[in-house]
Amino acid sequence: MRDVAFITRETLGGLLVVGGIGASVACAVLGVKGTVIAVGTPLLVAGIWYAVRRPLVMLLAAVVIQVSNVAEVVGGRAAVLLVHLPTAFALLAWLLAMRDPANQRRLNRGTLVCIGLVGTYVVTQLLAALGSQNVDASTTQVRAVIGDCIFFVIALLLLQVTGKPWAVAAAIVVPLAVLCLLSLINQVGFGGTATFGGFAEIAQSQGYLKTPRYGGTTFDPNYWGRNLVLGLPLAAALAVRAFRSDRRAAALGWLASLMSLIVGVYMAQSRGTFIATAVVFLVWIMVSGPTARRRGVMSLPLMAGLLLLPGIGNRLVDVILDLSSSNPYRAVDQSVTARLVAQEISWAMFKDRPIFGFGPGVYTSEIPNYGGIVRTAYLEFQEGPVAPHNLYVQLAGQAGIVGLLGWVIFVGGCAWFTARHAARMKETETDRYLVAAVLAAIIGWSTASVFLHLTYFRTFSIVLAMAGALAFAADRDVYRPIATLRQMAHLVLAACLGIAAAFIVLAATSSKVYTASQRVTLLPAERMVDNYSWRYSYALAIRNRSVFIPTYAAMMASRAPTEVRIVPDEVRGVITINVTDRNLAAARNGLSTAIQQAQSRLSDFGTDVAYTLIPLGDSEESSGNAFPKLSIVLAVVIGIGVTAVSSVVRCRRTDPGRHRAAGRKNRSGSEQRPVRCS
Repeated sequence: MRDVAFITRETLGGLLVVGGIGASVACAVLGVKGTVIAVGTPLLVAGIWYAVRRPLVMLLAAVVIQVSNVAEVVGGRAAVLLVHLPTAFALLAWLLAMRDPANQRRLNRGTLVCIGLVGTYVVTQLLAALGSQNVDASTTQVRAVIGDCIFFVIALLLLQVTGKPWAVAAAIVVPLAVLCLLSLINQVGFGGTATFGGFAEIAQSQGYLKTPRYGGTTFDPNYWGRNLVLGLPLAAALAVRAFRSDRRAAALGWLASLMSLIVGVYMAQSRGTFIATAVVFLVWIMVSGPTARRRGVMSLPLMAGLLLLPGIGNRLVDVILDLSSSNPYRAVDQSVTARLVAQEISWAMFKDRPIFGFGPGVYTSEIPNYGGIVRTAYLEFQEGPVAPHNLYVQLAGQAGIVGLLGWVIFVGGCAWFTARHAARMKETETDRYLVAAVLAAIIGWSTASVFLHLTYFRTFSIVLAMAGALAFAADRDVYRPIATLRQMAHLVLAACLGIAAAFIVLAATSSKVYTASQRVTLLPAERMVDNYSWRYSYALAIRNRSVFIPTYAAMMASRAPTEVRIVPDEVRGVITINVTDRNLAAARNGLSTAIQQAQSRLSDFGTDVAYTLIPLGDSEESSGNAFPKLSIVLAVVIGIGVTAVSSVVRCRRTDPGRHRAAGRKNRSGSEQRPVRCS
């Protein structure tokens, strides 16, 4: 073997001098931009060729580009290239890697199962698009869905070929931690004036108490917080792995990354992210094993103390009071109001077309048709709601039950396989912490999506790909598709029995009630018309004074019985009087009485001299079911109990010898292996 000749310092210095002279000449002849293009293009091509021949490098590069959301920061045509080229190069890297027979053998039945799960989601979106009310919008949306799902499949294939899920976890955590650190430096060191090229922008969303809200590279703190939720359990798992392998420096680095992510969550100041963060750590601790659960219980006082920080506990309490308060005159946060009206529009769409919905991507075009008929009015007419702010309501309104079922099968299937694999792993296995982290990330992201619509799906798809690769990375004999489908069917059957039992309890304890409603408005009295023309014009503008309608509604509701509910709508300038009773005739009579009493209360306050109560249209009647609060709790308890008992009974029938001594001989003399039931 020939000796390898290393470059000496003198040679390296000469090369640097020659390179500097060449760069100076090129800048003089081609200019700075031309020189950058001339030198950078060959280097870029060489780097891409280096990456595609190494699937792990290409996978990590694609993950970092997607997680850091560089495309949105760059913008323009470069953004399109940064979205599509990594996917194409990753596919090329996988094709080149598949020339090796060893890589071919790493693909297993789990590959087909995961492709089947994502294929189900794509098919349901296509079915919903067939009857779309806006073909162009649905076509664009379906193309985006297919592109995102292709990225998921390619990431899954590369993960299975490389077998490096820990490296992918690090590629997710590091960019997020660095971006959170930039936001902290921007706030502490520069007072929020240094954006670092757009990677530490202050979001336009208001509502903060102590610091501006940072949206990272998504420019929206809510979606940025949802992305950070994915990195929290992965950083914790990486820290545990480093501690277990006695790598103290690496462990401290991952703990620092975890703290950076937590700081980023706080600086986002998203209430949905706060809730999802608590869910993430709870799931990760519960799934990681008994030791993690004991330490989690010991850290509960510290976690409870975090609620005392400004902007966390008080904001969570405020939103709970806004949503649970029966007082319609409470000053509700406008962000909560915007979400309510956006979701009400989507629910109205779902009620009209519950099976296939109106089509993917058509929500915005249906707002003019439904914005005026929902219960909650929206104040920001110029901006208006652009999405339902709830992933599940969004799917229900745009793709109906079919689309919602496809999403549940896709994401729920990935989560179920991951949980199944975690339950079969020993606590001493370090990989269990990563599997638990992936499961926690999926559940946490899904929890945050209760408050946000579907966007930045590719970042989430990386975690789903990790779930598929980890769940099927063990012995193939354990993951037989037929046995897996049978166990899933048993679990679904038990869940259906539990849901049926809960519905039976609710049906047995419910009572049918009728509601009579009348919309009224306020008009200036005649004395203002005759004597004060200028005052009459002012008095007509009741919608311009946001406190006017709620104030009159509060006076009308003074000393009103519990079955009477008076709801103000300051945007539309109307007040709705609702009377609920178990008898329809009693509800009608109660409505007439409530209107008369409302007028008399205005007289008692002396306000009838300025305004008179005018009905708008005829009264409306509706029916529904009333459930006592105790019956709802009872239904939930019975439903969970029936589900648990059904699962245990089914497992015992499937494996009658589960609790017998393992290794008992059967009649033929061969050793009978116990069958595991999950």
